[in-house]
Amino acid sequence: PDLVLASGALFHGQPIATLVQGESVAELIRACGYDAVTAGNHDWSYGADRLKELCSLSDVSMLTGNAIADATDKAFFDEEFYTETVQIDGQELKVGLFGVFDPSLKGDTAPRNIEALYFTDAVVYANEAADALRAQDCDIVIGLTHTHNPAGLAAKGGGVDLWLSGHEPILLDETVPDANGEGTRVGASGDYLYFTSLIVLSRPV
Repeated sequence: PDLVLASGALFHGQPIATLVQGESVAELIRACGYDAVTAGNHDWSYGADRLKELCSLSDVSMLTGNAIADATDKAFFDEEFYTETVQIDGQELKVGLFGVFDPSLKGDTAPRNIEALYFTDAVVYANEAADALRAQDCDIVIGLTHTHNPAGLAAKGGGVDLWLSGHEPILLDETVPDANGEGTRVGASGDYLYFTSLIVLSRPV
């Protein structure tokens, strides 16, 4: 089994998307079998409620746990984590994912698009999410993020094995020390789907 993931800015940017407020992209995401994504600044372009509709049409888990609804002070999206248990070399490996949006990017969409939301600190949320997934016996924790500084975010957090980042149009594949002094892998796959990343998981030793 595999996981198909994305790190934001999926639903907006090309005429094929904007003419129908992202619905054409939602159909493609559903057809491609995406499992989980996180929100990017462009994904809010049609408004927060429309983004929820697009996620439902896509049949994808939107993991952006630090997006909070003003009215309730609770997470805006219904799903906070995504977990899947896979078989590798005859042994089970439980993978847990969370997503976090860089609050410094909220100015990169029109204020009306997110007027009913606020965003909690990315590092604080990432640490809490990683701890929660470890408590669910996840062997590997993956963070999806939309941020201008993926290596910087990874270095400030802890307990995350792999960060997959969007927003910056760069190719990135490096290991950085996290706040606990452990190595965490950081990846980014460019922009406009010109590149994709293939990541092979192995059981920790």
